[in-house]
Amino acid sequence: MKIYLLATIAVMTGVLLFSGCSPEKEILRQTPLKGAALNDPPQNNPGDQKITQEDISESLSLAPDFSLKDISGNNIMLSDFRNKKPLILVFWTIRCPICREELEKLNEIYPTIEKDGFEVLAINIGEPKYRVEAYAKNHRFKFKVLLDSRADTAYDYELMGVPTYVIIDKKGRAIINEYRFPRNYKNLVSP
Repeated sequence: MKIYLLATIAVMTGVLLFSGCSPEKEILRQTPLKGAALNDPPQNNPGDQKITQEDISESLSLAPDFSLKDISGNNIMLSDFRNKKPLILVFWTIRCPICREELEKLNEIYPTIEKDGFEVLAINIGEPKYRVEAYAKNHRFKFKVLLDSRADTAYDYELMGVPTYVIIDKKGRAIINEYRFPRNYKNLVSP
């Protein structure tokens, strides 16, 4: 039994040492969205071949389009923003305490986000309009609040939980899908 345990440890150590696991390497991460996404653009990869933000962006597919009503009754489509400005989508619910905290923080920094050329669309999932409208007005949200009453858009984006942030570039491609606000949002989208 001891020999088997020692052999297993030796094999695992060898795999870790020779598989290239090291803290210096940047790793691209797959997200629940269709297509590749990234956290931070890698600095370089083996062989000193540089991978640029542009290289990664070119391999991404368009984010699923949607048409949702905002709390004022206006129809908002993702494709309306294509070739105009990058977007930060945040999927949320009122019953989620972390979502409520994130929305408060997002509301505070929204003027900076807007100044950086981004638009924020806060997409509520499955809650009644009257409740979402009252909550948004009570908290004086400066960004658009949309209603995904049947959770169709959440389904299309293959959400695993809330809050979920999705960064979409000007070309309409989903760049990143995170559960926390990506502080480096400006660096994720090429100008």
